[in-house]
Amino acid sequence: MNKLGKDVSEKVVSNENNGQQNPLKKKIIALIVLFICIAYILNPGLGFFEFIPDNLPFIGNLDEAGATMLLIKCFNILRDK
Repeated sequence: MNKLGKDVSEKVVSNENNGQQNPLKKKIIALIVLFICIAYILNPGLGFFEFIPDNLPFIGNLDEAGATMLLIKCFNILRDK
């Protein structure tokens, strides 16, 4: 195989694995993020640590909504086989 063909075949093989993580690694990351989201939503700091303060009108609960969406995404990743 010539050098150009070898370079192209190496790029094709590397692009197949590009963007795909090991399924176990992906589930471990999802589990860690899941626990962080649960801790953020339960708010053990009693409001001392928040990305967006809850007393701001209309946008105060957007960080909790984002954490909830991330929590649902983590559940979906962990549920997949």
